[in-house]
Amino acid sequence: MRYHYILFAGLLLAGCRQSTEQVDHTSADTPTADSSLPTTSQGKETTIDSVAPNKLIIPGTSVGLTMIGHTTAAVYQLLGKPDDGDAAMGKSLSTWYSKQQKGYKTQVFSAMQMGDSETMPRVKSIRVNNPLFETRSHLHAGSTLKEALTLFPALLLVGNYSAGAGKPVRVYDDSEAGIAVEINEQDLCVGINVHQKNEKAFAQYIPFESSFKPLQD
Repeated sequence: MRYHYILFAGLLLAGCRQSTEQVDHTSADTPTADSSLPTTSQGKETTIDSVAPNKLIIPGTSVGLTMIGHTTAAVYQLLGKPDDGDAAMGKSLSTWYSKQQKGYKTQVFSAMQMGDSETMPRVKSIRVNNPLFETRSHLHAGSTLKEALTLFPALLLVGNYSAGAGKPVRVYDDSEAGIAVEINEQDLCVGINVHQKNEKAFAQYIPFESSFKPLQD
């Protein structure tokens, strides 16, 4: 009888060990759901649509890898020698044309900081018309005025300029955020300008567009 009791106890102990090993094995190697990830009603992970860093527009900060406050030397290192440009009295406008898609360009306006001892102009605004560049909320060239105003409700009409064939383009600016959009007659965005926060975009549009006319206050 004592023998059977010992045998039964041994089998019970072995079974407990085997069960524990199975639990430990499962917890270490089996994927488990992460409660921090968004899920659909079926429990599947949703896809988060993101923008690549080299195409991301951050108002008041950057377009792609080019940042407000960069020196012109740093910009040239990133983008290469500009295809066109003009410089005078501590200010410069540099233009790069897309090699793959005709008509698209990136423009950078730089200026010396008044009273600064530095000898290199720094980026004040960056302008693009390529729809591949977009904000995190997916505002890009080609977006409608309605979409732009929905995403940036503080956008205000600040002026206009004449595009090809004399067609007017309106400029809307959110000076606090540091972003302006250019809107054509079809109410479509044809360009985006990122500039320093709390500064007026229209002050920098004369270098970009000589026909620019700011609205009178």
